[in-house]
Amino acid sequence: MLITLLISLILLSRGKADFTLEIYRELLSALSKKGYQFMTFEQYCQLKASLPKKFVILRHDVDLKAINSLQTAQVEHELGVKASYYFRERHVCSKFLISFFVYRGHEVGYHYEDLVTEKADVDKA
Repeated sequence: MLITLLISLILLSRGKADFTLEIYRELLSALSKKGYQFMTFEQYCQLKASLPKKFVILRHDVDLKAINSLQTAQVEHELGVKASYYFRERHVCSKFLISFFVYRGHEVGYHYEDLVTEKADVDKA
């Protein structure tokens, strides 16, 4: 709820609907200033019994426009924010691409949708 409010306030303060890297940087900074701690999904699972009162899990799906995710990951890294990145397509994954996220402290995973891609054919998936 608060995150939606912060996004709305930032967008309205600009007088237009805008979701650029600059706005994203402002959003992350605003959440940090409000005392929110950023964590990966794995960190959430590990700390489940002792979670902070205010936390944010940033989860991104990486699809065909991986360059956008590289830029987002760099902004997060510059602000000391860790996020979870899930690659949606097999052909998007490469060692170089994955290492870019890993070396910046982000979590990397595979967004499993093979069953959907293969039209529910379990043997093909």
